[in-house]
Amino acid sequence: MDMSKNLWDLANIITGFAVVQPLAVAVALGKDLAGFQHQPPNVKYPIGCIALLFGFGYCVAVHRCCKLGGALDVKNAVIWSETAHWRIACILLFTLVFVFGLFAPDILASKSNG
Repeated sequence: MDMSKNLWDLANIITGFAVVQPLAVAVALGKDLAGFQHQPPNVKYPIGCIALLFGFGYCVAVHRCCKLGGALDVKNAVIWSETAHWRIACILLFTLVFVFGLFAPDILASKSNG
């Protein structure tokens, strides 16, 4: 059993799920997302914090998989490190897109006012 292959596959699964989850939540909310956008901050901040917390958790899991995989597969450790960085970047990007979507009216209004 090749543990480094299993870790690679696990990192792929975690990354895929972490990318799809915020998009699925946004699509599932649908018109309700527009309703959430106009809620006061005390409603939006907990939702945004939970999304960021999940994104951080996925980033930690991917980092651990890649760190362990790089330790097992020393000759490809640079590849493990590089893919870890890009996987984490993708997770953060899609998580932040959801959070931006939640706060978009506030962000865009503040940019146009000042």
